[in-house]
Amino acid sequence: MSKLSPNLQHLTSELPASRKAEIEEAIASSPYLRQIMTEAVNAGTLEHIRVGTPGANEGGSYHANEKAIYISPNTFTSILEKEPRLDAITSTLGHETGHALYTQKAEKERNAASYAITEGIRAAGQGGEFDATAVVGAYIRSSRRDEALAEIHGWNALTSRIEYIKGGSGRVRQDGSTAIIRTTQDRIAP
Repeated sequence: MSKLSPNLQHLTSELPASRKAEIEEAIASSPYLRQIMTEAVNAGTLEHIRVGTPGANEGGSYHANEKAIYISPNTFTSILEKEPRLDAITSTLGHETGHALYTQKAEKERNAASYAITEGIRAAGQGGEFDATAVVGAYIRSSRRDEALAEIHGWNALTSRIEYIKGGSGRVRQDGSTAIIRTTQDRIAP
């Protein structure tokens, strides 16, 4: 039986049973993650959670065209014990759900940059010059903002899980890849 509310159960329907149980436990143990996943489902930007292909270098990824979050299979085969593994899954799901929440804005900004560059080149004409520095700079800033907000969602999802299972303990353990330790008194707002 699923640990998830009916509006989130379809997300894990394609997963193998062993992976499904851990992913559902990670989601169920983080109220913040459940909230943002519900927002992404309601926005139509999240429909699936899948296990990625072996050899991936990242813990997870979001594929907007599939409306899917992929979790690295390495997460499940790592030497981490159960609780740190669930922490890593929770943080990754929060991060990738952040990308799902911002995917429409990111696509709009990519399209705007592409249009501005195309029009600049067209206006310059054959043999002309177009300085794309400002357009590319704006796109890079937008991409950095998207990544930072996704990271914050990952931290908040993990903080929520720790508070939920520990009853609001004062410090958060965090995956070594980000080396962040925050008090749980205040959430970082995206």
